[in-house]
Amino acid sequence: MSSLQGYVDRRVLLILQDGRTIVGTMAGYDQKSNVVLADCKERVYSLDEPVEEVPLGLYLVKGDMVYVLNTRISIHMLINSKCLDR
Repeated sequence: MSSLQGYVDRRVLLILQDGRTIVGTMAGYDQKSNVVLADCKERVYSLDEPVEEVPLGLYLVKGDMVYVLNTRISIHMLINSKCLDR
């Protein structure tokens, strides 16, 4: 990942390699692109249920697990553009 400095203290959406979607405030990062998120939630999507948000609190994500990092907090744009193979 290129420089992450512009994302610090902003709300971001992460889509992880395993398909999970995490939303939170980026508190920091390191040289390996590991990301620290504050006040974050995991969004759980289902065809039958409304979107569920599971509170996670302070969360560390390994840099090699990040598939997408975006400041737009909607996943619908990514799903509609077929970026994800679900």
